[in-house]
Amino acid sequence: SRSSSLADGVAAVLQPVVAHLPLPNGPVSPSEPRLARYTTTLANQLTENAGMVKLDYLPGAKDRFTFRYNPMPSFTKSYFGVGEAQYRPVPSFLQTGKISYTRTVSPTKLNEAGFFVNRLRTDWVAAGTEAVRAFPRTSIGGGAAAIGPAQFDMPVANTSYTYMDTFSWVKD
Repeated sequence: SRSSSLADGVAAVLQPVVAHLPLPNGPVSPSEPRLARYTTTLANQLTENAGMVKLDYLPGAKDRFTFRYNPMPSFTKSYFGVGEAQYRPVPSFLQTGKISYTRTVSPTKLNEAGFFVNRLRTDWVAAGTEAVRAFPRTSIGGGAAAIGPAQFDMPVANTSYTYMDTFSWVKD
């Protein structure tokens, strides 16, 4: 079986750690048959979808109301090791919205008032599966990545609000 072939000659306390590692896919060491090379290429993944809705309402020749909403959900899969499910799934959702009112006061004077909201929610998860998240983070040394989860889960959410008013006056 996979775990018995990897764990042969390994201390019992380390056998669960070794069971998380992939099987070697390269040559076995001529001087130490318990060592073999594992080579792989892992590429982080990013998926983003952006959208936009914009509405303009002109109740008269001098007035304009504008509404804009931009949702952008994304998902990142960032690898931090070669062990089972050693990647951080990171779903994020960025939303921006703006409401503004523009008034042409005269041919040389213009006023724009607006309110802007920027909302970001990102959920950094420590590993790809619950079993790996619950596994104790274990370093085996020799420059190898630790086995188990990344440091911690890190949900982040913040919202910022901006109010602006711009008055433009063109003078000759």
